[in-house]
Amino acid sequence: KAAQLDQEHALTHVLLAKLYLKQHRYERAETEALEVLRRNPAHLEAALLYGDSHAGRDNWGQAETIYARIRDQLPSSSLGYRKLGQLARRQGLAAKAATFYAQAVAQEPGDADTMLQYLLSLEEANERRKADYILKKFVSDMPYDPRRWETAARFHRSKGHLDEARAAWLRMSELRPDEPRSY
Repeated sequence: KAAQLDQEHALTHVLLAKLYLKQHRYERAETEALEVLRRNPAHLEAALLYGDSHAGRDNWGQAETIYARIRDQLPSSSLGYRKLGQLARRQGLAAKAATFYAQAVAQEPGDADTMLQYLLSLEEANERRKADYILKKFVSDMPYDPRRWETAARFHRSKGHLDEARAAWLRMSELRPDEPRSY
């Protein structure tokens, strides 16, 4: 109703597009994202929603084109690389995803979530030694950063290495005793 009352208000269209994405109503999400982009072609969030609406329908080529444009327009940001990595992983292209995540990590080396996705992609691409080496370096570069230990714990848990995961969670809890996630 708010979008109908004020067609010019970008936020209502963005919120509506997000709602439609959560409901898996991808065509409607695309319509709302395009409504914002029609008025402001540089609206980053609307562009992401537009790409996500195509990815949700498995329209891989169109989604990749949109995410690549975001990457090209924001070359010093990891955002476009992350979205391309997510898209490649959804398609089962782990080696391609790892390449994109490596570029995202290069843009933001301290981003623990992107690092985890990179490591998981390497693992899926059967590059276990490389993943283990990168994880060790990531943690040893800043051993007092609890987020890095959380990344290690989540990665080890995903591989089924529960002893290593427990040790990493324990280290995180020592560094941040007030953080409930470590417990």
